[in-house]
Amino acid sequence: MTSDALYSDVVCIGAGFAGICAGAQLQVQLGVENFTIYERGSTFGGTWFWNQYPGAACDVPAVLYSLSFAPKSDWSSLFCPYPEIFEYLLGVARKYDLERRTKFHTEIKSARWDEEKQRWRLVARNINTGTEFTHECKVLISGAGQFGTPRTMADLGAANCESFEGQVMHSARWDHSIDLHGKRVVIVGNGCTAAQIVPAIADQVDSPHERLGHQGYTRFLARKLPFFQKFFRLYVALYLETRWPHFTNSFLGQLMRSHFQKGATKYICKVAPKEYHKILIPDFPFGCKRRVLDEKGMYTAALHKANVTLHEENIVSFSKDAVHTNQGNTYPADVLILATGFQANDGGLSPSTLRIHGRAGVPLDEHWRKEFGGPAAYQTVAMNGFPNFFMLLGPNSNSGHTSAIMAIENGVNLVLKLSKPILKGRKTTIEVSAVAEHAYHEKVQAKLQDTVFSAGCGAWYARGGHNSSTYPWSQIRLWWNCTFPRWQDWMLA
Repeated sequence: MTSDALYSDVVCIGAGFAGICAGAQLQVQLGVENFTIYERGSTFGGTWFWNQYPGAACDVPAVLYSLSFAPKSDWSSLFCPYPEIFEYLLGVARKYDLERRTKFHTEIKSARWDEEKQRWRLVARNINTGTEFTHECKVLISGAGQFGTPRTMADLGAANCESFEGQVMHSARWDHSIDLHGKRVVIVGNGCTAAQIVPAIADQVDSPHERLGHQGYTRFLARKLPFFQKFFRLYVALYLETRWPHFTNSFLGQLMRSHFQKGATKYICKVAPKEYHKILIPDFPFGCKRRVLDEKGMYTAALHKANVTLHEENIVSFSKDAVHTNQGNTYPADVLILATGFQANDGGLSPSTLRIHGRAGVPLDEHWRKEFGGPAAYQTVAMNGFPNFFMLLGPNSNSGHTSAIMAIENGVNLVLKLSKPILKGRKTTIEVSAVAEHAYHEKVQAKLQDTVFSAGCGAWYARGGHNSSTYPWSQIRLWWNCTFPRWQDWMLA
């Protein structure tokens, strides 16, 4: 490890949507130029760099799945495929000159608050060379995201994982060199990712390019009338906000869920093979798990193919060329594809890959465990005892009804407001009070109990019994709280 520490006013971990947004707005809103972004991948993109599996696409309208300060008027479709989103992010990074401020192939191993210097001291590691070095900063921002650490074969809880001799890949680590033609393929998982992969590989074709497109006049107006793009984005955002009440346990929420569930059930019964109706129609309330978008009926159409079968069974063990289930069935396999999601409840800060130590050397995971029983953050961004440290898309920031990019932008706007006194030299530290942190957490968890997310459907939102993922209110409320901070909840020194 090198002895001399590098220094930046701000360090951001991650170069996906969050890191790009933070880097751009540090310049635009605060005029800060001295910042560094660390990214373990080889370029920008985050989720859209790692998740390049066949059929990958966003399931939120592209006009909202983009940054408000970097509009794009010529999205090819309503739900865009990953190459287009990936190129969009590269373009935004170029526009704001982020490449020269970003160190790729580099991971942050640890971050420790230095009480004497009133700075964060990071230990970074170049993945290619193994070289470690230190970097100090006034403000530390985590934009690591929640979908960076895939769930592995070991996470399936099955025996003899090491005995499987076939090829294994997670959807977020897709190996394009593997030829699936003529192979016996087992896909584990049947959520949003699997619903995109299955139709893309069923006939051994490239990622399908046919998407549900915009009306031609929408693209025309967006190009010709600058204000129309903002109007259309606002319209889509407000329309999606009308869906938020169906997550609540209010009379209106239950009425909306009943309506949506009847519509979804009718659709499944109409287009899916009859033998799969029982598997596909959930036995839990609509909205408890992430809904699956069957774009243009491609997933259900694939289920009609002779070479595709769907099974509701748990894998209990492996042999060299097969998987074995709890129903006593054996399925031969040459390739195992894990569409099993991510270690998503740690806000991207898994203690196994990154250790954060606050005041008195207290580890962040210990703070979470002892104080709250799981990850928690005031207004989704901050923790007491961790001054000048903020998270983007942190605990309880996910919305089930709208774009995560809105939550990222809301978080960035709040973080910059809080960091301004530090970066302008008026103050040295800022952290949320313990009283405000606890009060906010109690309010969040109490509200979650009055939502469909507490229905106990086994969703990844609440693994381990503690929901540290979902935001229990509308995105409009988060926007308000991030735009107008309660300064009485913060301690500046």
